[in-house]
Amino acid sequence: MDELSGLIQLGLSEHQARTYLTLLRTGEASVNKIARESGIHPRSTYDCLDALVSKGLATYSEKEGTKMFCAYSLDSLMALVEEKKSVVEQLLPILEGQLRKNNVPLVRVFNGRNGMRAVWEDLLKVGQPIYFYGGAMQGFRIYLKEYTKRWNTRREKLGIPVKGIFVNKPEVFSAFKGFKLWQAKPLPEKLYSSVAWWLYGNKMALVFMQAEPLVILIESPDLANTYRNFFNLAWKTAGKK
Repeated sequence: MDELSGLIQLGLSEHQARTYLTLLRTGEASVNKIARESGIHPRSTYDCLDALVSKGLATYSEKEGTKMFCAYSLDSLMALVEEKKSVVEQLLPILEGQLRKNNVPLVRVFNGRNGMRAVWEDLLKVGQPIYFYGGAMQGFRIYLKEYTKRWNTRREKLGIPVKGIFVNKPEVFSAFKGFKLWQAKPLPEKLYSSVAWWLYGNKMALVFMQAEPLVILIESPDLANTYRNFFNLAWKTAGKK
């Protein structure tokens, strides 16, 4: 991730992010100089600077009748993250109530890596033991390597145990070496499929490992219990931990 894309992900527009990076490079400067350095029209630069000042990312002073702007404390970036977190925390109960009110279907489809990441987050939110069957640690090894490292640290802190039956390959088992609250057994490679399934709480996720992953999430206590019984049987007959 470069600086520009990182600032955009934190909520700045592209022009605001470019203006902020220009402030960091130039130090205190006039609007016209900032516009020249950033390549953004002066009128848009004014708007960007006003937005940055309102976010606490920039400040200004007047010198000989000219406004001079400079970047402010980098701590303001963390404040942006905390503000977004606070908004999400306030919205979640309202949105979840709306979901229940509208009788959202029990089957949901999640496309791509961002969709897979949403299901990973749900694994932590539910906070129940997790069962992985038939996979090859693609999330950890291929799709979301940096994210899943952070995810696992959070899982360990939450004390959520994992049991997994994975395809029997050295690179798969080395992917979770040293993980806490994590037990695994091997699945013969000849039984490997590009479709894995995960169980947690009353939910079962069918995970299709393709160029961009596809996850079908089914919320059903009966289905989850059925497959949990199957997993426990498979666990007894699988190889050594």
